[in-house]
This record gives sequence, C-alpha cells and structure tokens, in this order.
Amino acid sequence: MARRLSLHEPEPRETRIRDVAEERLLAYGYEIRCRGLKFENDVLHVAEKFTENKKEKTLKLDLKRAYLPPNRLYPAMSTLNARPDLARIVVAVVDTYLIRQQNTKSTAQTAANLARCVIRFLEYCWLNDIYHLKNVTPGQWEAFLAKFVEGGWPHVLELQRRAAKIDLRTLRLSRRAHKKGIVDYSCQSLLDVIGTNVANSHLHLEYKRGASTGVLRHARGAVQPSESVITQVCWRRPETEPVLRVVPK
Repeated sequence: MARRLSLHEPEPRETRIRDVAEERLLAYGYEIRCRGLKFENDVLHVAEKFTENKKEKTLKLDLKRAYLPPNRLYPAMSTLNARPDLARIVVAVVDTYLIRQQNTKSTAQTAANLARCVIRFLEYCWLNDIYHLKNVTPGQWEAFLAKFVEGGWPHVLELQRRAAKIDLRTLRLSRRAHKKGIVDYSCQSLLDVIGTNVANSHLHLEYKRGASTGVLRHARGAVQPSESVITQVCWRRPETEPVLRVVPK
C-alpha cells in the first residue's frame, strides 16, 4: 500500500523530475521545499493543521516588520527583507523544520516561534556588527549564551540601554496599570522606535508621567530563558561557516 504523503514532506523525487522544469517557489533566492510553507510580498505563510474554527488558515511572519537596529556601520534602522542574505536564513530554518516534523496541531506555532528566535539572534548579530553567520566566533557565541541565560532576550539585546536614548514624552504610550505613582505602560511604540523584535507581551514599561525615561521589565508570567530553548550553532571547523541548529522548547 502506498504511503500517504504528509503535508510537510517534500514531493517524491519522481514527481519532481519533469521534462519541462516547473516553476519553484523562491524566497530571497532560497527554494522552498515544504508544501505547507508559502511566501508572498515578504510574508511567510505557515499552514496550520486544524483550521475549521479559525478565520486565518495560516500563521504569518512578516519580514518587513522584522527589524535590524542601527549599528556602527549602518546608523539608520532597516528591516530584514532589505538583507536577502539574512532573511533567507529565517526561511531556510522554517522550511527545514517543517520538512523534518510530523504535521501536528502545534507544528505551525513551533515553526513560527523558531523563526522569531532566529530573527532575534540576527538582531543580536547586527547590533554587534556581525553581518554574516560565518563571522560568529566561538567566543561570541558563548558570550551570547551567557547573556541569554542571565537575562533572556531583553538582556542580550540591551533593551534598557537602547530605550534610555529615547525621550518617552515623544511617544504615544498605552496605559495598562497604576501602582504607587508608577504607571505600567504597553511598550510597543518604544520597541518599534528602538528597532527590536522582542514581543511587547514579554515586557512592560514602568514610567512616571513627565519623565523622559522609564524602566523596561519582564512581564509577569514571562517564560524564563534557558540554553535548551535557544538556537544552537554546531561548529564544523573554525574556517567554515557554522551550521544553525534549532532546538524547540
């Protein structure tokens, strides 16, 4: 009996070999192999397994909204889609993960989480003037892991230092709570200005009205970091480019 083809498996070789070559779906020069992954206008669409009661049939990852913050070489903030060589890394990680996994209820969400993890790692590299993964040294990777375990993404990406440069009086802040003269605000507008890919739901901003700065803190209930939930780099040889290995939580 012929085996049923999973949604996330590549097509059998005999169906891929044609007398006339079929057009393949490309994302930043990377050929997408998974049939459950689509790409259009810089947006990745990851197909979900159960969509009967959902308005959206896919999870969307908009790489036009993935930030590359200012650094020493590039003083202006940009987005990941402006760097195809980096954006294709995100696509390749998602595509490879989907191909290797059974399509379950959580597969699409896990793939999206992995993509966000890789995007934040690329933000870290960009902040530290690392423009290609092959330039990441073992020492830099170990320093990254140490920071991540100590304080998670806010510490790795130096969000408090970056936020301190912004005059909060110039932003529209959404008020969430008030306690002892300190107001807790949603900080999405601040995160957009500093150009970070950390989710607003993971942070809150303590800010006194009229002050120019505030304090970014972990939101209550935010998941504490550990090395096991972060992407890992497997070093083949010092002179070769590292292989990005993704370990889901």
